Amino acid sequence: MSSQKSKLEQIPNSVSGDGKTFAVQLKKFLQAFRDDTDKKIDGIGAGAVEQVFGLRLTEEHDYDSKGNPINNILVEFDNTNVTNYLNAQIWMQEEDDNSYQLVGTTSNVSYTIPDVKTGHTYYVKVVACNTNSGTADFANAPVDFIEITGSVLVPAAPTQFFLTIDEEGPLWEWQFVDNGYVDFFELRMDGYAGRWDANHLDSTRNHFSRANPPSRSGTAYLFIRNIYGMYSLPATHTFNIAAPAKPNDPVLEMTLDGVVITMDPLPSGCIGYELEITDWEGNTEIFESKNYQFIYYQFSGSISARYRFVDPVGHGEWSDAASGNIKTVLAATELPPISYDKFDAATKAAVDKASTALTAVADLQTQLMDIITEQGEGTSTQFQLLQSQVNTNANSISTMIANLNVDPSTATSYTAINLLQQQADSIASTVASNKTTQDGINTTVSTNISNLQQTATGLTSTVQTLQSTDTALSNRITTNATNITQTSNNIAAVVTELSKTDPTKVNFAAITALSNGIDLCVKDTDLTGQEIVNRINIQPQVTTIDGKFLHVTGNTVFDQSVIVGGSIASGAITAAKIASSAVTTEKLNAGAVTTAKVADGGITAVKIGEGAVIAAKIAANAVTTAKIAANAVDATKISAGAVTAAKIAAGAITAEKIAANAVTADAIQAGSIIAEKIASNAVTADKIYAGSVTAVKLAANAVTADKIKAGAITAEKLAAKTMQALGLTIGTIGNTSSGARMVLSDNLIQIYDANNVLRVRMGVW
Repeated sequence: MSSQKSKLEQIPNSVSGDGKTFAVQLKKFLQAFRDDTDKKIDGIGAGAVEQVFGLRLTEEHDYDSKGNPINNILVEFDNTNVTNYLNAQIWMQEEDDNSYQLVGTTSNVSYTIPDVKTGHTYYVKVVACNTNSGTADFANAPVDFIEITGSVLVPAAPTQFFLTIDEEGPLWEWQFVDNGYVDFFELRMDGYAGRWDANHLDSTRNHFSRANPPSRSGTAYLFIRNIYGMYSLPATHTFNIAAPAKPNDPVLEMTLDGVVITMDPLPSGCIGYELEITDWEGNTEIFESKNYQFIYYQFSGSISARYRFVDPVGHGEWSDAASGNIKTVLAATELPPISYDKFDAATKAAVDKASTALTAVADLQTQLMDIITEQGEGTSTQFQLLQSQVNTNANSISTMIANLNVDPSTATSYTAINLLQQQADSIASTVASNKTTQDGINTTVSTNISNLQQTATGLTSTVQTLQSTDTALSNRITTNATNITQTSNNIAAVVTELSKTDPTKVNFAAITALSNGIDLCVKDTDLTGQEIVNRINIQPQVTTIDGKFLHVTGNTVFDQSVIVGGSIASGAITAAKIASSAVTTEKLNAGAVTTAKVADGGITAVKIGEGAVIAAKIAANAVTTAKIAANAVDATKISAGAVTAAKIAAGAITAEKIAANAVTADAIQAGSIIAEKIASNAVTADKIYAGSVTAVKLAANAVTADKIKAGAITAEKLAAKTMQALGLTIGTIGNTSSGARMVLSDNLIQIYDANNVLRVRMGVW
């Protein structure tokens, strides 16, 4: 630079004479300037730097900041043949990718690529850079590959790790490869394996876990720990557990035993109920229950109750409260008459047994009265006979005494006295005989009375037993009556609610009380029951619902892979169907975007996430002019190396399809831009990012005059620092406003001022 300055100072400030001295000095200066410039621009631009050599790749094992094992690739090379070496770019391509990705730079001769996956193959390329911003030729840069085997002792990360909710609660499940050193599995809510803190959910040797997540949403981590205390990389699962839905109002039934509260059945995944009851004094209590019915023992006043479902994570929304007044007295009119045919078999048997026993008691009483009557009648007859004999003898004695009074001295009188003595003896004998007979009768009567007393005692015991049976039967009848009354009240309540509905709009449910239950039949005003069944065809593993009868009003969830390409009609995807930034790389399968799937103008800038468009996601010739909205493509939408020749239909790229500065160098694969892909006048100055167009990006003869709008190529659009690098043939370089110019030919340089006066001429003329 100093030599150039000294030569510049030797040029006189004014020209005198024929100007030869000035021309000689100017020529020397320009020659020195050219030589110095050539030295400086040597090595500028792509392909102008020597390649490194001796590329080596080595697998290394390390741990990340959380203590998890990782696999690294150590990249080493030699740069001794690179002039003015500044640094090296490290490019890597995974076996399934179509392009290299820049992973880092190093000013040394080694570089570590961290955290690569076991079982994958990686290709690594090193591109040298010098201090003049030149780079080695990318296509010819040295490349090597390595297959990552991983540490033998470190277990591979678990796979198919997911969470479901069943009737028992949360269920974590996973798969893994047993390398023979597995000790147990550790389930956590963070990536720090081995810590026994609040984020540790479970440690188990099972292939599943019933641990409750601490929140309804989050990311869970599953590690495998080996017998040496080393942990695998974690498998992760992001979950979102919906809270239980709001239940229907509880139903309160006022009974003499308390208040029966009936709730909705438990939904799948819930483990119980939480019940809030407020009594007539305003006292509130919370109860937990696993049954859908709950009895609250309150016998007077009013009551209010509400409930909510409980799952392993927490609880859902409260139901609306239901209230009522407790019934304390049951009116006699509320007890309906109970007929014999309403009793069950056991009650009927007890009633029959009691009736038979009562009939037997009545028969026994009749037999007893017959015996007493018969014994009394026999005794009365014998007494009457004896009385008749005594009366007869008394009459005879009276006759004899009368005769003696007439003639007491006659022999006849003595004879009569003797006869009287005989008759008196006979009477005494008869009386004695009658006494013996009467004693026998009395003994028989006493015996019969004793037997009757024993029979009466037995009857008393039997009657007491029957009374106990009758009491138990009465209690059972009372219980059955209460149950029947409650059932009657329930049916009456249902009928009352039904009676509130206009019968012209809804067919009532016919309620028929039968001995074995209640049959419920519901009739539809438009469809018969059979027609409704015909709408739903139940097969093993499949439920098909006729589309014209399906009305979905709530949130609907579709399992993964349910909606595939074959389920989408051609042209069904339009701009209105796609949310802003909805299209991202992970949402697209390779080759998923084809011409038939996209409506004209369906792809706009707001529909595409940053970096979402990569080469693997676009089918060949899928991108046509009709598919791209004006200014839809900008720099943030295109991933590095995503645009290749095979992805663009002929003439698809027009000026209105490209946003200003959308085209950058890293977005275009080498040789992707060919002539037939660009519409006439599509390339304008505002479409090209500064320095984006380099030699490696253009196919041979890709850029023709009709492809470039007038004035589109400006200095800042060209990556090359010299005209030599561009390989251009230049005629006149000038200032259009002043007219000053420099004209270059094969071996002559001429400089004109603004007045079109030749001021400098160098070369051969």
